[in-house]
Amino acid sequence: MEKKLFIRCKRCGHQEEVNKKLFAKVIGGAVAGFGYWAWVSFLFAGTGFAMPLCIAIMAGGVAMVAFADQIVGWLNKMYPCPRCGSKTWETLTYEEMIKDEQIKEKNERIRTQDEQLKEKDDMIRGFLDKFDTLIQSREKGASNDRLDVDQLRDAFHSGINNAKEEVDIYVPKLGPRVFEDEVFKKEIMGALNRGCIVKIRCGFHDRNDIKGNEALKGKIDKFVAEPRFKKYYDIGKLRFKVDDSHAKLFIIDEEFYILSSMNFLSNPGTDMDYYGEVRHQWGELGEKSRDLDNLLVYRGKYFSF
Repeated sequence: MEKKLFIRCKRCGHQEEVNKKLFAKVIGGAVAGFGYWAWVSFLFAGTGFAMPLCIAIMAGGVAMVAFADQIVGWLNKMYPCPRCGSKTWETLTYEEMIKDEQIKEKNERIRTQDEQLKEKDDMIRGFLDKFDTLIQSREKGASNDRLDVDQLRDAFHSGINNAKEEVDIYVPKLGPRVFEDEVFKKEIMGALNRGCIVKIRCGFHDRNDIKGNEALKGKIDKFVAEPRFKKYYDIGKLRFKVDDSHAKLFIIDEEFYILSSMNFLSNPGTDMDYYGEVRHQWGELGEKSRDLDNLLVYRGKYFSF
């Protein structure tokens, strides 16, 4: 096989064959129809190369490869890479170029295989982590935490602020803390911004109170219409559901759930005004559980919307 000489840019890897057309491009000028000796003269005048080197360029093959150092030295002065503009050429033969390509292909196959193995390894690790979490949650679930009103309030706020995947709230009614409490709104926004899904399920104002239920719907619509919430509501990250219920349930990720007497979205867990009367902290109680079996049942039954 006839030997060919190539140049390759050290910066970006662009390659070109070294032949008379390349020299014509670098030197410039009308060369169409040149005969052999006209070409040699053209190269001799345009490059400053000695006549034997100019003849070697025309002869090509082994003759030109022998002068590779002189040729690449001249090109590094005269010819910027058309791709990156660098003048850092190196020479290689056709055989060397093919070998390099084969090495690149082999390295790419190895890289692809490594990525596939890493994906499988990550998947297995994720499965093992979830399995470990399941075992730990079942072990912890053997003893639930008993919570009073202060602990219920703190667990509610802490849960939202530390949630990673999903926040589920089930209450009998939506009070002012949902629609007016800026602290609650910021906490919900924080969870949404971290990528959590937030689901709020509440009971009717009164099943037969058409006006009251229309007002509730209007408040929810106004809440989700706020620009900060609307984008998450539109893509299904923030969800509301209204039904006939008096349940109080709070679930965070697959970490824990709380069953309590406390309505998390109407009782702030502090002193408050109740129909014009100052009421000190109401006595509330609840249990925090890490029983994953129960958690998944509750989530599947009440938060599948």
